[in-house]
Amino acid sequence: MHPKHFGLKTLDLKNKDYMKITELTGKMALLEIEKQFDEMRSRIHNLEQKLLAKTVTVKGYLQGFEEFWQTYPKKRGKGFAEKSWSKIRPDPMLLNTILDSIKAAKRSEEWQKDGGQFIPHPSSWLNAKGWENEYKSFTPAPKPVVEKRIVREVDYEHEKKVALWKCLPEEEQKIRLAAAKQHYKNNQFFEMSSEDVKKKMITGKVLETL
Repeated sequence: MHPKHFGLKTLDLKNKDYMKITELTGKMALLEIEKQFDEMRSRIHNLEQKLLAKTVTVKGYLQGFEEFWQTYPKKRGKGFAEKSWSKIRPDPMLLNTILDSIKAAKRSEEWQKDGGQFIPHPSSWLNAKGWENEYKSFTPAPKPVVEKRIVREVDYEHEKKVALWKCLPEEEQKIRLAAAKQHYKNNQFFEMSSEDVKKKMITGKVLETL
């Protein structure tokens, strides 16, 4: 990085330090140059330490935040939540209290109602010190099981005809079956149908005559 980005001056013809060096010769000039570079390195080091301190401070303010964010059920306004968290700066004990409170709140009726519609935003909860609230555990009542009944519609007229068919003499049954087959003799659909379909069609025609 260029020295001027750290508020430092480079050596140029108009710089008084450079003019001082030009007045020196040999070993004295080299020593003066080394002295100025040492001062420059010292300033850069001090600036780096200040920047590092600021970075560590910011990270310290947000320590434990990600764990809070993963635990909290409503993921809204993370930036606002970070600001609220940096003001609280919880120690490990308070962090555990906050996380335990969130877990208890998740089991409460208020946070479970209407699919979590009434859960406050993270920043609002933090600003209000929501971990100090009392949350009562709530178990939703099981939904009633609706018994499904399958009702078979019975065609009593059809059943009556089937019973009557079974009571007919064997010869009578043969005559009626032959008549039903004769009915479908020139029926193209009947001829192209499977044996099961043919059987149903013949049975239906026989029962019509009863």
